[in-house]
Amino acid sequence: NKDARAELKIKKIRAMEELTQIVSRLVEEKLRAADPSSDRYEEDLDKLLTVQQVLQSHPFSGINRKVQIKPSKWAAVPEAGSADGGAAPPASREVAVEALFIL
Repeated sequence: NKDARAELKIKKIRAMEELTQIVSRLVEEKLRAADPSSDRYEEDLDKLLTVQQVLQSHPFSGINRKVQIKPSKWAAVPEAGSADGGAAPPASREVAVEALFIL
């Protein structure tokens, strides 16, 4: 779905497995790249580790496993290649910059 304000529901087993892999990669990147002395680092890492643990705690089966992502804050981002020499303002699209993650 290309609507930045649309809610995303992940229910299919393959999509849940893919989400689990993405979260695991984010945890690895956070552990390698960030400054562990910052408060934000610890807060972000704790949240990612919690999500990772919940996603990995039980097999993906049945109707009781789903993830919802509800955008809560948006921003306009210029479209790539939308500048036309300055005659008109560049085209932009709306993207979600904050979202509620519901397990």
